[in-house]
Amino acid sequence: MTNEMKVHLCEQYAQRLWTASLGLAQEAGRAGRLGRGYAVIADEARNFANKAFNYSTKLKFEGNDDNIYEEIKKTAVQLSYLFINSSLEVLRVEDVSEISSHNKAVSVLIDDLRNLAFLFDELVTGVRRSNKYIVPEVVAPVKSSNRQDYFIKFNIGGVPLVENAANVMEIYGWSPSSAVTETTVKIRKEELTLLKLHTKHNLTPTLTSTGFQPMLRIMGKKQFVVMIDDLDTDAVFQSKIGLATTPDAAHPFAEYSRECWDAVGGGQLVFLDWEKLA
Repeated sequence: MTNEMKVHLCEQYAQRLWTASLGLAQEAGRAGRLGRGYAVIADEARNFANKAFNYSTKLKFEGNDDNIYEEIKKTAVQLSYLFINSSLEVLRVEDVSEISSHNKAVSVLIDDLRNLAFLFDELVTGVRRSNKYIVPEVVAPVKSSNRQDYFIKFNIGGVPLVENAANVMEIYGWSPSSAVTETTVKIRKEELTLLKLHTKHNLTPTLTSTGFQPMLRIMGKKQFVVMIDDLDTDAVFQSKIGLATTPDAAHPFAEYSRECWDAVGGGQLVFLDWEKLA
């Protein structure tokens, strides 16, 4: 791909981001007090759009530059995290309101954030990555409720784990090292318990190429921030209530499991008890 084509595409993607941010801001206004989270998403999307316009300008006048491409790659990662946080916000609003029409409109707009994350990554790597989880159909008992839940799937040391979306406050793509100690992390002036499970369980991190440290903020009696390896842009998925089982004995977190389901294909969905891990 020529530099001229990369400049053209970067400008196009920046314009799409800008358009999405305007749409999100409009939906935030229509949702009233319940749209505050949407307004934050709109602001973040607008900031990314401005960055993308800046990248296209630099590529146009400075030519191919590894530093610029590295920044675009980071933007792609951050956009994927924004998509997941946006999906969580839609679920929260749906729980407390009847404004389903607004949520549908927002869902369409934030889906473009996911697509743009792929496109910015492709712009840098030249590889079209789907990076989509196959949504597991969880084996459900005959007398199971018809209720459906949403989950986030992630990896720690290459070990697949899941968490109820309702228990996840938000995710972070990066945190200043000065705000992180061995046991705590500061987020917006709050000091929260930090779980470095790689170190605690001698697991080798599997995601190092982006330069970002993904972190999951878990709600509960006590809030935890968990350092993880990978969080896919389609990590929020929907599934039926599953059939409870015991995690495999060889699973690194078997003794810390609060719940485990059998999934189609012989896999397991393991939910962790963060209180025990801490």
